[in-house]
Amino acid sequence: MRLQRAADHRLTRWKNGLGETREVIAAFDPDGPAAFLWRVSMATVAADGPFSHFPGVDRSIAVMQGEGMRLNVDGADVTLLAGGEPFRFAGEADVACMLTGGATVDLNAMSRRDRWSHKLTRLNAGSQAIATGKAGLSVLVFNAAANVRFADTATGVEQFDAIVDIAPGDRIEIDGATALDVFLIEFDQSR
Repeated sequence: MRLQRAADHRLTRWKNGLGETREVIAAFDPDGPAAFLWRVSMATVAADGPFSHFPGVDRSIAVMQGEGMRLNVDGADVTLLAGGEPFRFAGEADVACMLTGGATVDLNAMSRRDRWSHKLTRLNAGSQAIATGKAGLSVLVFNAAANVRFADTATGVEQFDAIVDIAPGDRIEIDGATALDVFLIEFDQSR
């Protein structure tokens, strides 16, 4: 388990070339190292447009900053708002994005459905301990500053920092005077 600062997230181009994403953490396929098995990233969406296609991948998205967006996913309309629940969809879906009030920063979790599964959960954590469950690996992404304790380390975290490589049974204590927007992403190998 380790802390990764927002400044250390790797910057890459979107698959469709229309923007950039900050990769928090990813696992790559040893049989095809250009392809990921799972990934957590944050993207700034500054204009309306299509999402990249990721055939065979399950995706989840949540608005971290900004007003929100409307998505048309294979003909069905979905609205995502700041503070709202994450939305899950198939990576091969045709997705058109329309911003509702300017640029957004979105948290994205993806996993190759034939090998891995994932669950993205928004937690409104105050002062509490988060104990990871039975998932194979978890990631915690902060959407606000907080003081945390994990692996015998006490430190401050800032918006977009992450605790990565969290194993089953690991505990993270969050010291927050008020509700704090935190995202837990749990990955597990498909059976």
